[in-house]
Amino acid sequence: MTNSSDWIMEEFATTNIGDTRLNERLNMVMKSFIEKPGESIFAISKQWSDAKGAYRFFSNSKVKMEKILKPHVESTIRRSQGKQIVLAPSDTTDVIYEWEREIKKLGPVVNQHSQGFMAHPTLAVSTDGTPLGILDLQIWTRKKQGDLKDRKLRSIKDKESIKWIRSYRSLCAFESSNKNIHFVNICDREGDIYELFFEHHKTNLEHKPDLLIRSSWDRRIVSENNEMIWERVSSQEIFSTYTIIVPRRKDKPSRKAELELRFCELTIRPPRNRDIKGAENIKLYAIQTKEIDPPKEEDPVSWTLLTTMPVFNFDDAIEKIEWYLNRWMIELLFKALKSCCNTEARQLRTAHRLKNAVAIDFIIAWRLLFITFIGRECPELPASLVFHEDELKVLHIKVNENKPLPENQNLGKVILQIAKLGGFMGRNSDGFPGMMVILKGLYILNQLTSFWKILNQQAPTYG
Repeated sequence: MTNSSDWIMEEFATTNIGDTRLNERLNMVMKSFIEKPGESIFAISKQWSDAKGAYRFFSNSKVKMEKILKPHVESTIRRSQGKQIVLAPSDTTDVIYEWEREIKKLGPVVNQHSQGFMAHPTLAVSTDGTPLGILDLQIWTRKKQGDLKDRKLRSIKDKESIKWIRSYRSLCAFESSNKNIHFVNICDREGDIYELFFEHHKTNLEHKPDLLIRSSWDRRIVSENNEMIWERVSSQEIFSTYTIIVPRRKDKPSRKAELELRFCELTIRPPRNRDIKGAENIKLYAIQTKEIDPPKEEDPVSWTLLTTMPVFNFDDAIEKIEWYLNRWMIELLFKALKSCCNTEARQLRTAHRLKNAVAIDFIIAWRLLFITFIGRECPELPASLVFHEDELKVLHIKVNENKPLPENQNLGKVILQIAKLGGFMGRNSDGFPGMMVILKGLYILNQLTSFWKILNQQAPTYG
């Protein structure tokens, strides 16, 4: 795919699986997975010994998901240096393997008859929307569902919701050792749990990450009238109105939406139905944005965000809303993981092998996301920063036939040419190509480049 060898050497320079041969094998497997994302191990292997080596790598007891991710996480922190604020969206996805054969140590996912595991990554994103890498990844298998009647009464330690606390604690560790970076943990409505706000409240660190979460529960707040969150923020005067562009969907075009903005400070109470040691009232800031006169056929834009960061004016509120919009980046990561890397089609037959492969697929999914983003947002960058000289030469010959090769090619133009190899039409109304069509083009370019190298190899001499 891209200048993969150089990138792998840099990205995984600190790899330490416990054996030099395993470190080298990780680089080989990573290179094969990058050059042909989503393909089976047999399809990406040049010969049987390569496939056997990959299977042995994934099966080795020394090879663990955490060791595979560690050098990438360290590289992500390096990319985050120099950025005062780094956004850290977290979310969960299921990874389902629809095989007839039951795999030990996998659990039910969508229902009791499916098998797979849950994955909860935390992504690093700059405030301008650049995906910087993966900071944390939790993978676990569910147990068979039992009685759910007492679910609300159970401790957070006995629920899947502990994933939010663990993600936040990992960010605390990063910020403690990188005091020049301030992390903002962003969560959708599932992350709206009191225990997460309490974790921030009780964390006694000089530098600790903040929280920015979309409200899901209308909690009681400290007030004379025993008000609820949504009642309090809705009763505030409209501070301002502003306009956004709602992105297009498959069946609906993009549109303008005029929103009214309200915000206020409030203090939430601990939940009454759970015994949480040391639970206290917690001060937060609420931001509500609501669409004015939405079209009848459209779902109105309406959000209430809760944050541990002060919101005193219009600029503070708009800044937090714009930061929250970057939560969508983790949804794109999941799309790249499943649609581009085809991770749910891995035929590795054991849970240990599958988790190791998913760790690699997550890193490659981020890489695809990063290439797509910088091609769109930084089109004037030299293409040589991302692509090898041979790839640029082959692409130019394929697209431009006999025209001379320019000395410097910009990244945006090269990405568009690659997308056209993958079927992108490039009409004015098409916008910038998405990951899938870029991936198809990269696959074709990889095949052409491999053939080009074979043709240009010098014939061996004998005697």
